[in-house]
Amino acid sequence: MNKMAANGVKSGDQQMNKNKKQLKVVVVGGGLVGTMAAALFAKRGHEVLIYELREDIRKLEHVPGRSINLALSLRGIEALRRLGIADSLLATHAIPMFARMIHSVDGQKRPIPYGKGNEVQYSTVQYIHK
Repeated sequence: MNKMAANGVKSGDQQMNKNKKQLKVVVVGGGLVGTMAAALFAKRGHEVLIYELREDIRKLEHVPGRSINLALSLRGIEALRRLGIADSLLATHAIPMFARMIHSVDGQKRPIPYGKGNEVQYSTVQYIHK
């Protein structure tokens, strides 16, 4: 199992929590939820360790497995805003999607908008490493 530190997150929240007791937090699983939880604990000034079974794919020369398209909805964007990284992530790693496309068996395509007007979800790629 790989161990990663999540203490690199800095923010004003650490100042706010300066008088509170610092906890040692262990997060098991470095997926979407585990890394978000770890980052939020670290942002509050706690010491965080993440344990993940798989290797860190950023350190691999070749990433085996498949990739899938992930839709980043408003809830996900709000979570990223809490970390202060939503704007930079959306600008560099996301593609706006205005509708989903329904492909009928007869070959017709029909878009279904995600919202009213110019409301969007964002697309990003997630690699599945097995």
